[in-house]
Amino acid sequence: MPEPLSGMPLGDVPPTDAAPQELQPAEALKVDTPPAPVTQEQPAVPPAPVQEERRQAPRFTLLIQTAKLVSHHGEFLCIVRDASTEGVRIRHFGYLPPDEYIEFELANGQRFTVQLMWKDEEYAGLKFNSGVNLARIVKLASHTLPKRQLRLSTEMMGKVSFADVRSPVTIRNLSQQGACIECAERIALEQLIQLESDDLEPVYARVRWRKGTVYGLVFVDTLTLDRLAQIVAQAAYDEAERQEQAELAAAGANDS
Repeated sequence: MPEPLSGMPLGDVPPTDAAPQELQPAEALKVDTPPAPVTQEQPAVPPAPVQEERRQAPRFTLLIQTAKLVSHHGEFLCIVRDASTEGVRIRHFGYLPPDEYIEFELANGQRFTVQLMWKDEEYAGLKFNSGVNLARIVKLASHTLPKRQLRLSTEMMGKVSFADVRSPVTIRNLSQQGACIECAERIALEQLIQLESDDLEPVYARVRWRKGTVYGLVFVDTLTLDRLAQIVAQAAYDEAERQEQAELAAAGANDS
């Protein structure tokens, strides 16, 4: 009786009278291999259409043009990226007024009533209430036209410093190149001053013009668009919060 294979119980030993099987050449052996999985090509998923492609009107890509959005919450900086007779696509720096209907003002002062149709983290789509003359908008991309500094109206309390003087001021508007302030202190033309507020880090500027207590300043170093957008938007949010607190305080006083 043959000895059992190592590790195999006796009951599993093949019978001795079983006919030995003849080995076949390697190429004749049939190996049962699982069939290769059938891979079906999945149809390519088309990319989601971007918002501006949903418009039927032809769109024109513009050179980068600054503009602003105006509402009763304040003024917010944006950049026009492309436009059609139906609307514009803008870059908004992350700051947008909460209103659905707002005013859209170009750098040359032209203003249009628009509806906020969509927005994402960087861009937004604005729809004109009525058709516009697209040539008036595209014309802004021409290098032959003088570019007007875009000023953003605001109301920030700040202070100016020069020589031994420290004086409170109200910042009435801001641009990349300068500011308009109101100050009770007499300041000489071309005087170098330092301007700052809670939302504006100290910047150096020179007085370019004066009209009563109102002064026009030119910054020594210009502000970036991102920084300008952040300063003005933060000032608008701060003012809205102050108004809300004042209204709550007034309501509490009336209840008592």
